[in-house]
Amino acid sequence: MGNKKNFLFLFCMAAFLFIVSPVFADAPALPAELLLFTQKELVVTATRTAMPITKSPSAVTVITREEILRAGTTHIPEILRSVVGVDVARVSFGYSDVNIRGLNKALSSRTLVLVDGRTVFVNGQGFTPWEGIPISIEDIKRIEVVKGPAEALYGSPALCGVINIITRDPEEVEGTESNTSVGTYGTYRQSLLQGGDINEKAAYKVSAEFSRAATFEGLNITDNNLLNTEYFEDQALERKVFNASLAFNIDEQTSLDVSGGINNADYIFLTDPTTGLGPVNQYSRFINIRYSHLPGEGREFQIQGFMDKETMTATSFCLSEESFIDIYDLTAHYAFPMGERHNLLYGGGMRYERMDSNLFTPVASAAKEEFTWDLFLQDEVELLDNLDFFGTLRYDHHPKSGYNTAYRASLVYEPVEDHMFWASVGETFRNPTFTESMVNINYSVQLSSVPGVYVNTSSPEELRPEKMRSYEIGYRGLVLERVKPEVTVFFNELRNYICATTDVAGPPTLTTEKNQGRVNIFGTEIGANYLVTDWLKTFANYTYLHVKRTDDILQDDCTPEDKANLGASLTFDNNEDNKFMVDIISTFVGPCAAPGLTGGGKIGKYQLTNIRVGYEYKDWLETSIYVFNLFKDKHKEFTGALDLGTRVIGKCTIKF
Repeated sequence: MGNKKNFLFLFCMAAFLFIVSPVFADAPALPAELLLFTQKELVVTATRTAMPITKSPSAVTVITREEILRAGTTHIPEILRSVVGVDVARVSFGYSDVNIRGLNKALSSRTLVLVDGRTVFVNGQGFTPWEGIPISIEDIKRIEVVKGPAEALYGSPALCGVINIITRDPEEVEGTESNTSVGTYGTYRQSLLQGGDINEKAAYKVSAEFSRAATFEGLNITDNNLLNTEYFEDQALERKVFNASLAFNIDEQTSLDVSGGINNADYIFLTDPTTGLGPVNQYSRFINIRYSHLPGEGREFQIQGFMDKETMTATSFCLSEESFIDIYDLTAHYAFPMGERHNLLYGGGMRYERMDSNLFTPVASAAKEEFTWDLFLQDEVELLDNLDFFGTLRYDHHPKSGYNTAYRASLVYEPVEDHMFWASVGETFRNPTFTESMVNINYSVQLSSVPGVYVNTSSPEELRPEKMRSYEIGYRGLVLERVKPEVTVFFNELRNYICATTDVAGPPTLTTEKNQGRVNIFGTEIGANYLVTDWLKTFANYTYLHVKRTDDILQDDCTPEDKANLGASLTFDNNEDNKFMVDIISTFVGPCAAPGLTGGGKIGKYQLTNIRVGYEYKDWLETSIYVFNLFKDKHKEFTGALDLGTRVIGKCTIKF
């Protein structure tokens, strides 16, 4: 009852603010604040080219730099938690799973995550290692979340959407910034960011970070006596990051960006005590080169290539995994106008990936390789002054699943200014990951009630790609220059669903990845941002998801039907020297069925409220207190996950 009362209290506060808002609205508002709220943000992820969000043919959410910093957390999934349509399941303090529009599971493989257009999704294990991404939170400029299939432009695994993390340009970093955080349960973090102009045509940026944190007190990681408590240490996270970037303006139309980084992270990753992984060490190194040429008149040419090397070591009480992954990726596109009402974009890419792991047998052929290539085309036509058509087509080749095509067609209609409707239909696919198509593991599990269970996990060489047909309609607008509502309704029909099946008639117990039946997902997303006055912003959103499985598909995800967010940001700026800030975000998640042996096959409802109180002095000093889980709602968010408690973190930022 506690979480329901807390959320009801916050809901009443939001309703009160809505009722009294006319009083505030009649008060003089800061023109700059209104201008900032009503501006048409430019987004690049939905169509690969910059365009106003009001013209986007997809449901898109932009998280600004101010919102990122004022969230208080340094764990990117916590920022995404408040986005309508995004599911976040925190497994431990050092690891979370994130997926868009349902089907969230450990090793989530249906949402593509990018950093400045570079893929950080690890195809080897088929997941996004959030603490293994070599960036610091202070270096992020904005995050664009495209909800719904984006496979036609980006390929696998953008089946459910794309999360694009865009960092600050070197010329946007002026001077040096130091960030120090200290908190309960051994939380400590130190980051440094420095950058600026080298000369008129070049700029640089460097950043470094060290962080660590212990687990919450009283973690119940020995449910059902499945784990040896001596195996798991108190340390939940230790992370070391270094990045460097150089930007060259060759001329007014041409630029070259070169960046590289290293990340060495140790974190607890636990999905299920009998099959999951414990402590993980991930060592990442990357080099990224991007060349852009914008000659004007809507023309744009960009080519981007990167090399990524991953070394991952994961151990548990039943197995030990060591993997080495090499990725080489090259993508290019060219956009140009075909007339006053017609724009065309086309491009393609190549990707080579090699994985060497002791999960593959026989040992003599342990190294597995994949070479994929793709071609894509996007056509934008202004049919009428207020009606646009977007058509996207992709042709893809994968060594296991062969040739595949994806398409998406969208109409964007703006009957009156600041009110836009869109509708889309598409067919997309997801190729199997390395682990799904190539893994072969033998290990033993010691259960409390069984002397010994021997398990063989294998995957067939021929898995068909998942296919999904999607339908979506939506509306976004601006009402009275103070309210930004958005409503989306969608239906996704997923076929050839890849899921593990278990035969316990052994020993050994046999677990095999197979293509199974269909999964149908119906959803509704409703939300609004409200500028009450120049010192108060609020938002609220609600997500409804209904998942229906056919052919007796084994459930392997945690998808709650209901999720709601409430938030408020208060800023008191009495003079030019001082600024006082309060930010509170509360998330309510309904119960859901869940796979696995722990948790009784069900995750209970929970309410998570985070608050940040900050003070800024003369743009060079900022201090804050951040409380994670303010109302001490101790809960799990995934089967086999750790209980989440309350953590308090103080932060000091100095700029010079």
